[in-house]
Amino acid sequence: MALGVVQHRSIQAAGVSSLSLAFLSPTTLGNLLIYAIQASGALPALSTDNAGNTVENIIAAGLRRLDYVRACKGGACTVTANGSGSEKIHLHIWEISGADMNPLDQSNTKTQSSSNSPSISTASPTIAASELVFGQFQDFPNDDALTAGAGSLASEFTDGQAGNESMLTEVYIVSVVGVQTAGITLGPAQTITMAIATFMAVQDSFTESLAFESQG
Repeated sequence: MALGVVQHRSIQAAGVSSLSLAFLSPTTLGNLLIYAIQASGALPALSTDNAGNTVENIIAAGLRRLDYVRACKGGACTVTANGSGSEKIHLHIWEISGADMNPLDQSNTKTQSSSNSPSISTASPTIAASELVFGQFQDFPNDDALTAGAGSLASEFTDGQAGNESMLTEVYIVSVVGVQTAGITLGPAQTITMAIATFMAVQDSFTESLAFESQG
């Protein structure tokens, strides 16, 4: 089964301690869910949803976090970003089909200064021939327009406006093993914080066992 983007949404608000957003359509049993969050005051807590899914963290650094559900229970689903007090919060939610039951492969995070074409790469090569690459980019404390990188399949952008931060998430689907990269462009050169994670397509049992052996 090929990887694909089923649905995605985003929201941002100021002066809140939490922020919720529902998927427009019921999620499908077994699909991968990705929850990306940016706050302005402190590192957000682990995100939650009302569908009884087990939410796991990939990256939690600075004011951002990237969480996921490896195989959702299906049905209506509202996701909540949990902040630390009255602050600005961005929440982007994604549903992905065709991902493996144990999909997470590589991840990385970094900050890049004074750039109008920032990018981030995985720290190690991916291990599967078909993977989804997810990029998360924050322009903090600015609110510049961020443009998804060439070749991205889909993206979400939220603008805090009036001098507040902006955030963009994007996905690529790749069919080669190797170090993977996500990137964006923006007008002025700014300091951008970034995260990347890759998720494997469904693996047959033999391929999957080899992948896990290579991971350690």
